[in-house]
Amino acid sequence: MAMNDTVLSVGGFLALFNGVVPRFEAEYRDWHASEHVPERLSLPGFRSAVRFEAEPGTEPRYFTLYDLMGPEVLATDAYKAVVASPTPRSRALRPYITDFARFPCAAISAFGSMDCAFAATAILPAVPKVAAGDGVAFRLGMLESELLDFPLGRMPEVASGAVVAIAAADARAAIDCLLRDWAGDATRIGVFRRIER
Repeated sequence: MAMNDTVLSVGGFLALFNGVVPRFEAEYRDWHASEHVPERLSLPGFRSAVRFEAEPGTEPRYFTLYDLMGPEVLATDAYKAVVASPTPRSRALRPYITDFARFPCAAISAFGSMDCAFAATAILPAVPKVAAGDGVAFRLGMLESELLDFPLGRMPEVASGAVVAIAAADARAAIDCLLRDWAGDATRIGVFRRIER
């Protein structure tokens, strides 16, 4: 599913990073595409999702961006219920998911479709001034710290700040825009290729 080509004045997104134990990678990819993401998109307030992967051997290997009506979607009873009662397949795969980091954000600025071939991402220590790159889509969001706690993991070193995701037709354009306009003292900088399935 792709995001709409619009500027979002309200709303939010959820940025997820993770790896997987290599011998479970094929099973993980099938589960994520055919069960996990569709399950999330069936929940109220989840608008769309785009899935990306880094080069083999790079961690975190996967990046998923969910477009939300707002970060409060992650505090609803519907969302809490699917997290608390995972499907049998989800439960079986959880021990093999690695490098898990979850960043719920309130949108500060968003433009264009993330339905591009590449994405560059970074976690920022402070909320920057909005800077739009040339011809790239982006999502900039303020970290919602109170929603960071999660049964699968926590990033305690990130208590405030922002997350940026930039999408472009090629990797160089995405990372150049990130480094020029957004990076600063960023951490977890990554470049990912869109997963078609």
